[in-house]
Amino acid sequence: MRDQQTNTTESNTACGSELHNSIALKANHRDLIMTTHRNKPPVTMLRIPAVLERRGRSRSSHYADIKAGLFVKPVLIGLRATGTPDHEVDTLIAARIAGKTDEEIRALVIKLEAGRKAVTLEV
Repeated sequence: MRDQQTNTTESNTACGSELHNSIALKANHRDLIMTTHRNKPPVTMLRIPAVLERRGRSRSSHYADIKAGLFVKPVLIGLRATGTPDHEVDTLIAARIAGKTDEEIRALVIKLEAGRKAVTLEV
């Protein structure tokens, strides 16, 4: 009976290390694909319904804000699809909560859109 327990423990350890190696490989592969900068989480692109829900604005008001320079322009993520980086949405919502003026928010929008060009993918 002692031998059976030892064998079971050894096989569990072997399975555990294989599982650990598999998870590590998947994690390394995921990091290669999704990371834009070291030590930064991957960017999530929000489609328009999610942006509108987070902002609490109507579609027409949202596009009026973009036209007025009070919100960032969306990014093309496909032939007929756009999205907005989640961190930009969160930053602009936080600026509104902090009571920033329209001029300060316009400056923030320009800074956020300029920051998109500075992002380089690491391979």
